[in-house]
Amino acid sequence: MDSFETDGEFCMVTEYAQGELFQVLEDEHSLPEEEIQKIAIQLIQALHVLHSNRIIHRDMKPQNILIGSKQQIKLCDFGFARAIAHDSSLLRSIKGTPLYMAPELVQEKPYNYTVDLWSLGVILYELAVGKPPFYTDRIVSLIQMIVRDDVKYPPTMSEDFQSFLRGLLNKDPAQRLKWPEILKHPFVQETPEQLEARLQLERQVRTLPRFFEENELHCSPEGGSEEKVKPSVERLRSCDEWKICDPETGRQMSSPEAPQEKDPKKSDQVPPADESNNRGHTSCPQPTMPVHSMVLESFLAVWDRISGEMDVKLVDAGLVSAPLFANAVSLLPSIPVPELSSDILVKIGSLLHMLYRSLVLLLKNVDQLTQLGALIQAKEKIHRFLGHLVDASGPLQVNHEQASDVVYKAVRCCMICTTIVNSIESENDLDGQQNYREFCKGDIEVISLMLACKEEFVAASHAKALKWLGSMIDRSHSLTTLLEVVYPSGVIQTLCEILHASGISRSPGGRISKGGRDLGLYAVFALAAFVQPDAKCWSPLQSFPVLTLARDDVLPIDSSSLRDVKHLYKLRVKVHSEVGSQLLSSGVSELIALLGDEVNERVRDKQSNGGETDGEDDAGEEDADQFTICCILKILMHACRSSAPLSRKLAVTKIVFRKRRDTDIFTILQWGITYGGLHQIEQYFATELLSVILRRGVLAKRQIWRCAQTLFPLLQGANDTALLSALSTFFAEVIETCNIDASALGGDGDPSSLEPQDAELWGLVVRGALPQRSSDAIFRLFSSNTLGEDGTSSKAQMLTSYNIRAQGLLDSGVVFLLRVASKAAAQSRSSGDGEAANRSEEMKMFMSVFEHDHVWGVFDGMLANGGADLLSPWGLFCFLKLLRIVREMQCNESQMEVAVNEHLLLHLVNLLELKHIEYLFHWPEVVGGGSNAVKALVHATVKVLGIPFAHSVSEELLVDTQEILYDAKCVQKLLGVLRFVFSTKELHLEASVLELPISFLSRLVTSSTHFGSQFVEADGMLVIKECGMLESSCSPSLIIDTLLIVSQLARSSQTNYECILRAGLLSEFYELVQHPEAMVRAKTLNCLGNLCRHSTTFYQHFTMPLESGKPDTILSGIIRGLSDSDNYVRRFACFAIGNVAFHNGDLYDALRPAIPYLVQNLHNDEDKTRSNAGGALGNLVRNSDILCGDLCRHQAPWELFELAMTETSTPSRRIVLFSLGNLCVYPECFTFLTEAEPQFVQELEHLYDEVVADEVSRRNIRRILAKIEALEGQDE
Repeated sequence: MDSFETDGEFCMVTEYAQGELFQVLEDEHSLPEEEIQKIAIQLIQALHVLHSNRIIHRDMKPQNILIGSKQQIKLCDFGFARAIAHDSSLLRSIKGTPLYMAPELVQEKPYNYTVDLWSLGVILYELAVGKPPFYTDRIVSLIQMIVRDDVKYPPTMSEDFQSFLRGLLNKDPAQRLKWPEILKHPFVQETPEQLEARLQLERQVRTLPRFFEENELHCSPEGGSEEKVKPSVERLRSCDEWKICDPETGRQMSSPEAPQEKDPKKSDQVPPADESNNRGHTSCPQPTMPVHSMVLESFLAVWDRISGEMDVKLVDAGLVSAPLFANAVSLLPSIPVPELSSDILVKIGSLLHMLYRSLVLLLKNVDQLTQLGALIQAKEKIHRFLGHLVDASGPLQVNHEQASDVVYKAVRCCMICTTIVNSIESENDLDGQQNYREFCKGDIEVISLMLACKEEFVAASHAKALKWLGSMIDRSHSLTTLLEVVYPSGVIQTLCEILHASGISRSPGGRISKGGRDLGLYAVFALAAFVQPDAKCWSPLQSFPVLTLARDDVLPIDSSSLRDVKHLYKLRVKVHSEVGSQLLSSGVSELIALLGDEVNERVRDKQSNGGETDGEDDAGEEDADQFTICCILKILMHACRSSAPLSRKLAVTKIVFRKRRDTDIFTILQWGITYGGLHQIEQYFATELLSVILRRGVLAKRQIWRCAQTLFPLLQGANDTALLSALSTFFAEVIETCNIDASALGGDGDPSSLEPQDAELWGLVVRGALPQRSSDAIFRLFSSNTLGEDGTSSKAQMLTSYNIRAQGLLDSGVVFLLRVASKAAAQSRSSGDGEAANRSEEMKMFMSVFEHDHVWGVFDGMLANGGADLLSPWGLFCFLKLLRIVREMQCNESQMEVAVNEHLLLHLVNLLELKHIEYLFHWPEVVGGGSNAVKALVHATVKVLGIPFAHSVSEELLVDTQEILYDAKCVQKLLGVLRFVFSTKELHLEASVLELPISFLSRLVTSSTHFGSQFVEADGMLVIKECGMLESSCSPSLIIDTLLIVSQLARSSQTNYECILRAGLLSEFYELVQHPEAMVRAKTLNCLGNLCRHSTTFYQHFTMPLESGKPDTILSGIIRGLSDSDNYVRRFACFAIGNVAFHNGDLYDALRPAIPYLVQNLHNDEDKTRSNAGGALGNLVRNSDILCGDLCRHQAPWELFELAMTETSTPSRRIVLFSLGNLCVYPECFTFLTEAEPQFVQELEHLYDEVVADEVSRRNIRRILAKIEALEGQDE
């Protein structure tokens, strides 16, 4: 921050640090690996700077590492540091702390910079473990350990960390990690966020002032300077390490004399000299030449030799790596700009021209390229040379035309270097020889610097710099990396400023001058490339999930693809937002004006050719997306999507167009569309732009109506897939959000006076009246999915920004139909007509579309080929919603149901295929996939499939539907979905995902035993157990639907008992009979009753304790249900008890507590409860008389008799009479009855006469009387 010195000391004032790493070790002993990684990254950056400047620290230890206030790491105490000699990278002196010494240091062997890397490894190891890898207080033993012992790594250390330490702590210096490989190691590789944070900190660093003058270091006191030499300078003067180096050999000179002429025979061994060789090595003006002049003289000497020894006309591709030529190029950035004369610039220009010719040849044979080092180094030198020229443009005292020529040639060389690197295939080994991020960063920095410079000799190459930028984007083989560099660089702001400046050169008539126009166009092309890059490096578009059902070759989404999409999505948002923000500040008016010029020129050329297209138009639609108009529309569309303020500004910005001063962009677009001034792809982007602005709600109704009038003929006549999609989106927006009314018409505002086509448009957007031609257009869109695979994929790729698709081209057609249906339905509601017979005319028009069989054929084809990869998850969901609306409106129409069964039902079931569900789940959430998408799709599909079961369709149609669902294995697919939901953490947390599939499953299983068999064969009971669908924590609706399935299986066949028992659900049943929801308790008891319907399989399990040491059993839970507060629960408790007692008397003892509750339920208000209670009491004596005493004690026989005599429900009376007959088998019960009612037999005979119409009751009475006669016969 500051410096001063006394006679005895030199002092520097630095920032205040928060402590040493040594103190952290003393306090914490060890650190988490995450914190160690942060420290390692910063220390690696510090060592990289030192070693790049040929300096070894030699005393790396925790005490010399400071921690800043923002957790930044600072390396200090350079007391032992020294520069590496230019003639050797090996040193022999021992410096440093023994604990952190490398083996070659303690053995006094030659060493190089890798000793610092060993020390770094020791420090990081100590941070992780709490002590160095080799530790003892005896120096001899410590040295032996360092040299001989292996490092022991704790098992808790991650693989990346251990791999990094093994690379640093290698006994053999030659085998240690080296630069630049060490920077690429996963443990210290910076993320983009870490890199940005570090760069922000570095930008805040203040540079220390120099403590000696440029020419002061090697001046002698006799050199003429009267000023006293500072002690620090004197000490530096006497230091060998700062002596002057020969600029050609890099070796130290014994005396401060100019380098002598070398032997010409050794000229080929001249190594490159660069700035690092000369940093700090200055000399006195006389008699020694200054160092900067020495660099210039060196350059001139090398150039003279190039001119003398090389034929400048016969340049080959190897020139760039020739030592002599590389030396000349490497000297360029070291030449002081003030000393550049016209003669020097001519020589530099010739050098750059030779380099360019060589690079052109290299590009032609790029496949034969084996090394990139010389190319990258040459480009970096030219970068720095350009940077110096631009920075020092003020003191440049030469002909500006010559300077401009040099700048142009330098840019040209850089541009072709970039092209060569981008031409290397990603699979090529050369691709790994470069840091592409740094490569791009260097290019962008130079381009930004040039574009920001307004000096005439630099500005003359602005156009070339913009072309360079454009070529980077077009040919980049890692566009993501390039865009990550571009976003924070300020290039986008510069481009918008250039665009704005181009408007300054506009003539009074509104035209832009040639120079300004060219720059403005280049800026437009670059901005368009940023918002929607058209790079060849993008991987093929990831297929929409529904395509997996049509093709088997769809590649699965791996984790890297998922990360790429998420990363690209964030990057796209950043870039689009930046473009929107910068255009808002400057450039939007010029962009609109340029659009007006281009459209006007296009229309004028077309009219002058008699309506025929000119050469540009003949290029066809293939290249139309690269035309200026299309680029402008791309920029505005994406920028407006990310910026509401820009949309508002666009709506009110006026420019001069065709000599009118108050023209807005909407007028320009309408004029261009009307007079054929836009290609189809341009019409697509124009329509998308209008839709974006519509969504912002910034247009007046009058403007919206005029836009709709212009686009409506296009909708009715278009055949292009993309254009039809964009038009559908536009009109869907108009119908949904714009609320068009008479005020939009202007003047009288009378819709009745509109022309026929406008009247059709009015009916569509205001009332939802769908004209035939409009519906035909939408189904042309749906039919377009029959195009060839290459056609649809290339079309989708061309319209995609950043290789990310959230929507498909077919989506908008579906959404359009949904919006029309909603608007038409609103007309029915407003008129109070809710019934189908009284639907509004608009709704009838809409529904008439689906009366044609070809419509269902189109839908069939669309789903059969997966929408040709033009139907997104969102579009598919909307299609299912549309289908549900249409089916529910006409579910009673057999024609439609037949069409659905014939064309769509199989496709709908296939949407539940596991591979589709899995693909959709892994499809990135930011573009419409993930857990929410799976939930939405499953629910929407099930709702459509369940319509025939929920509405009154004919029996014949229902059977037909069931057969198709059975053949399509709908049950198995639903179970697969349930299993996937349970196995997926994100979905498992949302139990509601299970509800609709289970509800539909229960409908299927209860509707036919065939579905029940499929359920059992597919291990459906195990799925219920695995998914926990009978756990009390689930929603009541889910539990009830699941119980219905189990209950139906149990009721339908005894063979299903085994799979139910194997599922192990008894504990769940016990919990559910105590569930707070009465319906859940009732359905559980019903299910338990059905488990005993056919056999005694479950009897023993009902009486077994569920937990050891506790008396709780299933049967005790059933008995408690007899006294439940809810009538429905009591009904099914009685039913379950009846079945538990039916097959044998094994559980009679356990059923004794149930008797009083059963008797009590004979008085229930509901007849079904009374009949179930009566039946249960009869079953308690069906198999033995052991409960007769208990029954009589609770007056069960008498209560049954009383109920039989008074029961008004015929079914209930029949059951009670049958149970009474069971009791009359036993003398004890009969005696109890005759004692209670002596006229018992006579009363029964009287009842017999009363129920003449009920033959079943009469038969049961005869059965009772027969039992009594048998008893009396036994007594006799």
